[in-house]
Amino acid sequence: MYDKDGLRNYQIGPPKNKGSRRAIDISARGAAVIDAQIKDLKSFRLMIGPKYHKNKDGRDFIFVMHTDQLPGYPLRPSTVNEMLVKVLEDVGLPSKYITAHGLRHTYTSLSAEANVTLDDISKQLGHTTDKMTKRVYLHVTEARRRANVDKLDALIGDLY
Repeated sequence: MYDKDGLRNYQIGPPKNKGSRRAIDISARGAAVIDAQIKDLKSFRLMIGPKYHKNKDGRDFIFVMHTDQLPGYPLRPSTVNEMLVKVLEDVGLPSKYITAHGLRHTYTSLSAEANVTLDDISKQLGHTTDKMTKRVYLHVTEARRRANVDKLDALIGDLY
């Protein structure tokens, strides 16, 4: 989304690359969250009435501004990050380095920790090859490194 001339003049541009537009798998819990969001969105749209913004292509956004000035306009990425900072601060977690995009790295690391295959992680991220996933995202977490040391120790057993 581009909105350098203000949110009222936003433009939805093409995806970064061909793999960026894709169907992704989500869990039942994730689907329930999205369903709840859509239900809340319908209530909000009814409450706002004709002032609610209609997307240029006729489809509704799922994550929208809930302000009197811009009801129904898409959320800016900066707004999502501001909301994330507030939530993190409310629960007492550090917010200085955590962004919505950073959660993509967390998702990838946790997927690797859960032994999801590199090929499956790459597909979920929209990478056409696993090179990008390996190079940028797939760092081994501290817990996984520790578990690998423990596995080696168990394999060696009482040899020493």
